[in-house]
Amino acid sequence: QFAIHNAGGVRTSLSPGDITVGDVAGRLLPFAVPIGFYDVKGAVIRRALEGAINNALNNGVEGTGSGSYPYTYNLNFDYQADAPKGERIQRLEIFDGYRWVKVDDDAWYRGTSSAYTMKGKEGYEALLDMKGEGCVSNLSMADCFIELLTDEPNCLNESHKLYSQQNR
Repeated sequence: QFAIHNAGGVRTSLSPGDITVGDVAGRLLPFAVPIGFYDVKGAVIRRALEGAINNALNNGVEGTGSGSYPYTYNLNFDYQADAPKGERIQRLEIFDGYRWVKVDDDAWYRGTSSAYTMKGKEGYEALLDMKGEGCVSNLSMADCFIELLTDEPNCLNESHKLYSQQNR
């Protein structure tokens, strides 16, 4: 239903032009950390986002730097830095496949993140409140992104094209 990836795991931007498998695995997403899946309540998503952003902003609450900022998929939220701790995520929505709906703090949601983030690193401690232990795959973020670009080339805009070393 949603994904969260910490900004520190993304090491470069995609510039217009060709993209190679080496660009993705070697420069964009160079860490061979596996991804995992987990079930959490909406309140956990809210706490994880706030913890990660507090950490990224190093705003006197906690923090080590911008690497923990959450890149999300299917989540939409507002962060209010001047609100009291625990109340900084003012609006949290999830895309249900048709529209954006309010996240219910008591409902269960399926998430995916790197195993690093799942371990509660860099402000993501709330994810440790997942149901059970979650499931860690044997695929890295780079593996999954390369597979997506291979299977769905139209997800790239016209200024990008994925090349492997074999089809160059």
